[in-house]
Amino acid sequence: MKEMAKICRETFAFDAIPAQPQQNPQNVQSVHNAQIIQPQPNTRPVPQQPNVRNIPQDTQPVADVKTESKTAPALSPELIYIIKQDEKYKNFIITGVTTRDVAHEFGLCHLTVIVVPFIADGLHRGKIVLHDRTAKLEAKKSGNRKSPSYNLFGGHCVADITKIGHIVTESDYISNARRELSEELLKKGNSSSKKQLETWKNGEKQDDTVGAEPFSHKELISLGITANLEGNNKEYSYYFALPISESELFEGTADISKTSPENLKLVAADSYHRGGEEHDVYLPICIMSEIDLLKTPYVTPNAEICDAFTRLWKPENAGVYAKLKKYIQ
Repeated sequence: MKEMAKICRETFAFDAIPAQPQQNPQNVQSVHNAQIIQPQPNTRPVPQQPNVRNIPQDTQPVADVKTESKTAPALSPELIYIIKQDEKYKNFIITGVTTRDVAHEFGLCHLTVIVVPFIADGLHRGKIVLHDRTAKLEAKKSGNRKSPSYNLFGGHCVADITKIGHIVTESDYISNARRELSEELLKKGNSSSKKQLETWKNGEKQDDTVGAEPFSHKELISLGITANLEGNNKEYSYYFALPISESELFEGTADISKTSPENLKLVAADSYHRGGEEHDVYLPICIMSEIDLLKTPYVTPNAEICDAFTRLWKPENAGVYAKLKKYIQ
């Protein structure tokens, strides 16, 4: 398994260390310009489906790549970018696409976007807008998890196969961030809203739903990129800040001191798969200062702060964190 991981792993240093040249090991075969990871003897088999597609910049993308295996599982409908860093200019180059599970299994470097909404005015100016993802974990039957589980907004950069071989630009990050926000940060609707979010409590799906409508947010503020290369989840994350006014967030001025979800105009949502279909689940919005977040492990021992935020406290991400501090102080 170590040899397999070594062959499949694409680890590229951030800024200071040049990227390693691409290898062509014997167990990676090229089929119609696509790379297919083949299992070696005495290793846990990897599906024969072309889990990693790699198309040179000077060739046209192949729409359909097939292998001899007739029983291989289908690729996930959502593919993400695999990237390396240009040795000379330190740009990120898209070298292929794969599923999230494969990227995490073999430590393939990939991209994510993370959005930090903050209140831009009024009594709660500088506070961070998060969501509690406990209901999603319950819906996915993820086992015993800490609760509440505070998280930011964002996700993996979904692949456009035509961009393989191209340099990643800021517009790529922005388009992915906007897509994630359109799915995750919404206005509270009603029973007639087209989008209805499932509600979960104590591990059980409830009969009632929460209506949701699109939320037209303000322009994103670029903060920069961070590296998280620990373990097999090797990702570079581009951070944005998102200003939200009190009038966009609160139902009225009378109860502006109350920050419970029922007093807010916005809701959060995320999706999970059940019975071969995608379902959207309601996640309550939470408003917290950074000081509150820092105190959370001591005040609420069973709570969890997801690494999308905690990684900003690491010294190597001080540049991005310093930019964010201008808005959340």
